[in-house]
Amino acid sequence: IPWHLDRIDQRPRTPNNFYQPIATGAGVDVYIVDTGINYNHKEFENRAIYAGYDAVDAYMGLVGSDRMQGLDCNMHGTHVASLCGGKTFGSAKGVNLLSLRALDCTGGAPYSVVLDALDYIARTAPQRGRKAIVSMSLSGGYFQAI
Repeated sequence: IPWHLDRIDQRPRTPNNFYQPIATGAGVDVYIVDTGINYNHKEFENRAIYAGYDAVDAYMGLVGSDRMQGLDCNMHGTHVASLCGGKTFGSAKGVNLLSLRALDCTGGAPYSVVLDALDYIARTAPQRGRKAIVSMSLSGGYFQAI
């Protein structure tokens, strides 16, 4: 059993080679704030969707067919999404995965783009009427707003 699954369902640090989730996460939206998601990946079983906004597209002023619309061109976001909700190694195999791209194809972006993505979630997630989680596997220097 992968380490992240073995460790997530227990308090002791010593692995017990067992993962017994108490729920699948069905009915929960996970916003993947990262480089995007490969929506067609078989691990997601049609549960990966565009959140409706791409902060990198907005920052770069992309319009029409030039927009990425949350598609992953780096694969880091797809990896993160698979750990959250992939059918094989996901910790919550029934969640909906919403791609909110805040990092470009190199895996970077100004903090203002990340804040724009978080602002979008704060404004729109309550309208969906579902439980929601934000997953951000980001790094960078100290920034008080984040």
